[in-house]
Amino acid sequence: MTSAKISWWLRAGLAAVICLFVVKYGLIPFCRWQDETVQKIGRLQGVVARKEALIGGEDEINAQLRRAVLDLEAVEKLYYRNFTDTQALQLWLQKEIERLAAASGVKIKSSDWLYPSEGYIVQVPIKLRCEAEPFQLITFIYAIENSERFFTIDKLMITARDRSATLIVEGDLSAYGIREQGFHRD
Repeated sequence: MTSAKISWWLRAGLAAVICLFVVKYGLIPFCRWQDETVQKIGRLQGVVARKEALIGGEDEINAQLRRAVLDLEAVEKLYYRNFTDTQALQLWLQKEIERLAAASGVKIKSSDWLYPSEGYIVQVPIKLRCEAEPFQLITFIYAIENSERFFTIDKLMITARDRSATLIVEGDLSAYGIREQGFHRD
């Protein structure tokens, strides 16, 4: 058969099949590829925008870093740093307690060391038994809580005797230190 003898219905059908074939295997995959490419470009533009925002904010980031370093240094000043081992920190704590007690008029009856913690931040607790008048005790507690270093009263038990002006006090006190082999910043 020659092409001139093909009926127009057959030509229209063949053209429709070719159009469907081009749409299914050419146009639809191209549109999907185009959509995927547009989405990838959109994601990349978002990434670029975030990176440009970071680049533009270097001064702000550096200022925040400087503030954080200053805050860290201020906090580190609250901890004891110059001790060789936990016993040295315990000895310092005992001397500091004795100094504060003498300044407040508190009489220390006994002290017992409790187990220190291990790790980068060291807690050295001590159990203390003492006698004091109420005002002396308040002065002693105030001196401990307002010490320049991180020094806490972990437990406090106060007993008053009948017809006595003195109080019997038992408490656990702790000092905190930072080990030198811990975190170092450059």
